[in-house]
Amino acid sequence: MNERLAVEWTRGSLRMAVGEGSGRRKKLKVIRSLPLTSQELTPELIRQLHKALGTSVRSAVLVIPREQVITRGVRFPAVQPAELRQMVELYARAQLPYAREQVILDYVLLEQKEGFSTLAIVAIQRELVDRPIEMLRQAELQVESVTVSSWGVAEWYHTMPRRSDAAEPVLVIHIDDTRTDLVLMGNRRLLGTRSVGQGAQDWNDTEQVVELLAIEVERSRASLRKELPDLDVQSVLLTGLGPLPEWSEPLRKRLQLPVLVADSREPFVGWKPAPDAGVSPVGVGSVAVGDADHLLKLTPPELTASVSNRRQVKDLALIGSLLVAVIAGAAGNIALEVSRHTNTTSQMQQTIGSMSPQAKGVQEKRRLVSLVRGVLDHRRHLAGTMSSVLQSLPDGMSLDMLSFERSKNQWSVRGSCDSNQQVLDYVTRLSQVEGIVDVQLKFSRQRQTPSGPRTDFELVLDSPEKITPEKSKGA
Repeated sequence: MNERLAVEWTRGSLRMAVGEGSGRRKKLKVIRSLPLTSQELTPELIRQLHKALGTSVRSAVLVIPREQVITRGVRFPAVQPAELRQMVELYARAQLPYAREQVILDYVLLEQKEGFSTLAIVAIQRELVDRPIEMLRQAELQVESVTVSSWGVAEWYHTMPRRSDAAEPVLVIHIDDTRTDLVLMGNRRLLGTRSVGQGAQDWNDTEQVVELLAIEVERSRASLRKELPDLDVQSVLLTGLGPLPEWSEPLRKRLQLPVLVADSREPFVGWKPAPDAGVSPVGVGSVAVGDADHLLKLTPPELTASVSNRRQVKDLALIGSLLVAVIAGAAGNIALEVSRHTNTTSQMQQTIGSMSPQAKGVQEKRRLVSLVRGVLDHRRHLAGTMSSVLQSLPDGMSLDMLSFERSKNQWSVRGSCDSNQQVLDYVTRLSQVEGIVDVQLKFSRQRQTPSGPRTDFELVLDSPEKITPEKSKGA
């Protein structure tokens, strides 16, 4: 069954959630959390937390806290995606407080009207993304994409049953253990986000909580009126941790708006939280079961390319295996035909000695079939070797070229990886591949990339002597 792993890294805990199924049948399977207040996080602790999930999935979506990102509302005189992307890049270089190469960004379209587009640009420093990615890599978990906790809250709202009393635009206030996300939703779309670095563990006074939330609601309303003047908050929806019903009525009186309360577990039918969970399932759980196309993507470009390369290698390995099976089946059928023609030729030679022209024709056909069989054996040999070369790739290595030179009976393999040690490991694996008699390193050199050093290399693989039609007779 299809499973998705989501990992959320907060100030107070590390959380992992697994969703299973696909489409509308997707459901939350399990959530586990590890408190970070009294112990230093290590790869071994991450491995133990992952083991407690009971899943073999090691590719994850990383969820970054909303308070770590910068958001800017902007209005551009364009509506075409390509033009908007160029304008976002120009804005980022001129207006963000960091150098462009130190930032990962994405944007959300809020409104298009009269030839103008209103966007929310979301940016984060690379180091805030690279650090958890590296820690998860040391724990043998691969991050495939990166998103923000606010989009987990938005996905939670998408999966909830419609409420007639929650008039839109509705401000969803998700109160977690150590933080609070405020996400403005309208027409089932995210219109704005805010975050407060306090949560249920930090509050024990109702009056203080109501005052703080009221201030943040008014700030959200002011931001909405600035970016989308025709809209205003119509209702507030509280969810997450804490005595929400106790806070809702004073907040309603303070804001003069409908304030509703929703159980954070409501969209997760059949899921039962651990008794000592102490965290809300809204963010990480919704990312694990939600639609990946709805999520903001703050994935480093080189990580996106690496994920794409890994998928291509898997696809090529599968195609190679299928090709070997097809060629093997074809070779078997041809061998059967050769056997039938051999028997027919023998009978004709014994019973119709006078029909020598016909007998010579059958013998010629047998010779041609034997020739085709030899060619197919050679192709099957090449396909098997190609599949083994691809399956021997170490993690983190990507191939740029894999070709075969018939005249020299040699393979050429060109690609890049993290270090020279990975190249040597690959050479060792290739030397054990059936169909490779020698592995030679043509060159290996290092270059610098935004994500660190990369090693380019080229290998030459010698194959055994070609399979000829005459040799295939005895195969």
